[in-house]
Amino acid sequence: MVILGLFTRPAAILLFIDISVAIFTTKIPVLLGHGFLGFSLMELPHYGFLSMVHEARTDFSRWFGLLFLLITGPGAGPQAF
Repeated sequence: MVILGLFTRPAAILLFIDISVAIFTTKIPVLLGHGFLGFSLMELPHYGFLSMVHEARTDFSRWFGLLFLLITGPGAGPQAF
């Protein structure tokens, strides 16, 4: 729906919630260095802020892209020349 421009904002809201939950459940334990609220910690060579940001770089890209779609909407659509 997002690619076609149909119901872009509602679809972006659902995907925004989805990626926010994914960041919360998988990257917060990396930040803390131990399990968090029952979510397990993946095995990494280092833990902390920089390790969490490194692991979450694509998640943050998606998060900010969806935030952009929520603010701007789908756009004008195809234009005739």
